Amino acid sequence: MGLLVTALAAPAPVRANTPEDRAAAKEHLTQAQDLKKQGQLAEALGHYEESQRLDPKLTTAIDLADCAEQAGKLVEAQGYWAAARDLAKHDERPQSRAKAEQRLAGVEQRLPHLTLQLAADAPAGVQVLRDDVAVEPATLGTAVALNPGDHAVVVKAAGHDDAKYAVKLAESDNQTLPIAPGPATIVAAPPPPPSPKVVAPPPALPHDS
Repeated sequence: MGLLVTALAAPAPVRANTPEDRAAAKEHLTQAQDLKKQGQLAEALGHYEESQRLDPKLTTAIDLADCAEQAGKLVEAQGYWAAARDLAKHDERPQSRAKAEQRLAGVEQRLPHLTLQLAADAPAGVQVLRDDVAVEPATLGTAVALNPGDHAVVVKAAGHDDAKYAVKLAESDNQTLPIAPGPATIVAAPPPPPSPKVVAPPPALPHDS
């Protein structure tokens, strides 16, 4: 989603849209509007994104940002409102720009942040996953904006059990979660080698006197 937000943030289309693009964009926009009215925000969001990709427009950008915000996708809404602001600036629409800036500021105030604080004695090569996505080591110890809701953190390290953490973020939360690898993996000692089989020597033969 982050890459899509970046792509849709361009202030102007980078290529000329074909009539087929514009027709498809209009169809996606109609579906998005109908789904949004029915409260199916997640489904509507995908159609808004595709419509804006095919035929970027300020009105669609605003609808897209509003839908993402209503769906609780605040991280995505932050990017979309910023894109709408930039499009309004490009199109010289000061009222729309002011609206986008106001909504953007509101979303930024609502965004929760989570800081993952890795234990200082964590072994080298530790890997941290947040919601099944690898976390860049440089971001550990830094507050990162996330969507409200439940998140899962897993810490992996060679020779250790996985450590799993669950965290729930409410709007405007600013939480710090101490994390560390799990206990050292207990490796069972290999069984002792079998005792060598002792072969009894053959009986001595009698000697003639």
